[in-house]
Amino acid sequence: MRKLGMTAILLLLAAAMAVAQTSQQSASDQTQSAGSQAKGAASSAAGAVKSGAETGYNKTKEGAEKAYGATKNAVTGNSSEQSTQQQTSTENTTTTAKENLPQTASPLPLLALLGLVTLGLGAWKLRFSHR
Repeated sequence: MRKLGMTAILLLLAAAMAVAQTSQQSASDQTQSAGSQAKGAASSAAGAVKSGAETGYNKTKEGAEKAYGATKNAVTGNSSEQSTQQQTSTENTTTTAKENLPQTASPLPLLALLGLVTLGLGAWKLRFSHR
């Protein structure tokens, strides 16, 4: 009986070691594939940051040029008709933008506040109800 028990223990130990080796090899394979995936993700993220920085630079440059032109026109007074037309078009754009704003508000902050208030009231009631 003892030999049978010892044999069973040795077989279980050998099976556990085989499983551990297999999982260790697959874990190293997964680590290598995860490393290559992370490298690819970092590369694409770097490209996205680069294009975003270039877009920001170009938009800032355009804005600075427009501001310079507007300041120059305001100081020299050459373009009074153009500035009137620009103001009119800006007002029309603003009116249109106000009418068609996207509905991005969410009730989640209000629900979170309500939950915190309820939690606070429950804690307060628990504390003072023991008296």
